Amino acid sequence: MRTKTEKLSLMIDAKAMPWPMKESLRIDALDPAVRHRAVVSCDGKAQQTVVFRFSEFKATALCLFLNDLYKTVELQDVKRSPWCRCK
Repeated sequence: MRTKTEKLSLMIDAKAMPWPMKESLRIDALDPAVRHRAVVSCDGKAQQTVVFRFSEFKATALCLFLNDLYKTVELQDVKRSPWCRCK
């Protein structure tokens, strides 16, 4: 993935949005009973996809973030994500 994060976008299920660059973004109204797909794109081209169910985690408050070290998208419980401001 490129390091120019200004060109990143995010699509969760069928809803597209720019990647939040400087702030946290809370996404509500995701059905905890179904599978979701988050796709991160750069310049309109899909780079990484994360497929998840809330049942795979112990909580429904999750943090999706870009790991700066490896340039990978990660999803984890918000309690393990102190940088997430959407708690």
